[in-house]
Amino acid sequence: MAFVETERGVIISPREVIAMETLGQIGRTLREKGITLEELIESGREIRGKLLEKEYGLRAEEG
Repeated sequence: MAFVETERGVIISPREVIAMETLGQIGRTLREKGITLEELIESGREIRGKLLEKEYGLRAEEG
């Protein structure tokens, strides 16, 4: 269970509900900014590749 404090008191909700609400908010924010899920995933790959190269001297294979 998750406890969420509001102005009117405390709401007790299953964690799954909180997670789904949070994912929904992330999706709305990405759409507002014009970012697709595919773009977000690709940018994550690029960032991880740069970190691998910087931290370990490894080059990510492109495929």
